[in-house]
Amino acid sequence: MLNHLPPTILVLDPDVVLRTNISNSLERSGFNVLTASKWAEASGLFDRLPNYKKPTLVILRDELPDLSGIEVCTIIKTKEALKSTLVLMISENIKKILEVKNLENSFDDFIMKPFSQSSLVQKVKSILGRHKPSLASRILAYKDLKMDLASFKVSRNNREIHLGPTEFKILQCLIEKPNKIYSRDDIMRYVWGNNANVEMRTIDVHVNRLRSALKLPNEEVPFIKTVRSVGYCLDFDK
Repeated sequence: MLNHLPPTILVLDPDVVLRTNISNSLERSGFNVLTASKWAEASGLFDRLPNYKKPTLVILRDELPDLSGIEVCTIIKTKEALKSTLVLMISENIKKILEVKNLENSFDDFIMKPFSQSSLVQKVKSILGRHKPSLASRILAYKDLKMDLASFKVSRNNREIHLGPTEFKILQCLIEKPNKIYSRDDIMRYVWGNNANVEMRTIDVHVNRLRSALKLPNEEVPFIKTVRSVGYCLDFDK
């Protein structure tokens, strides 16, 4: 199930303004985002994270304070635990990019500066769609609610709803089997993994945020039902 959750993307760029802008754009599009300014910092993140939380894609500047972009690509593509990680290179030197793009263990795609944030997000979705079949377009629907697992968009009654990554994951959990009652432990394992240490109250907070986001004007019955002493579900008529 975790393969269908929004991917984690690492933004590796020494420019704090660009790094922040990219991170904000990706988070608004439903991705989990990590950031780092140099490879030593990013490497530490890779080492600390469990496999299911490791980045699916690295957005990488062609020059970093400690290594060149192509050197980082080589490390990623030759390290057993990281070799399936995708790399999107950012550069403002097209000649340099063309010289290295066909090298062994190079990047998977590139984008030239300057670029718009919308074009970057589209590039990210394109790379993930090409290289990660599990992230190809898949629509989940229940009543007037739709979730697009490729674009990470949610709509209800044809109105787009903006969700954070955690709320998106919880909704995906519930919508895949609307009749199933999910305990808080079920939701915790689905969203955070088997070894997570998350307080039950934290899950309730995220569910309440999700309820608020999904609520239609004048709607009296919550879209997400609470089953007393058991958990949550979308369709409960017992």
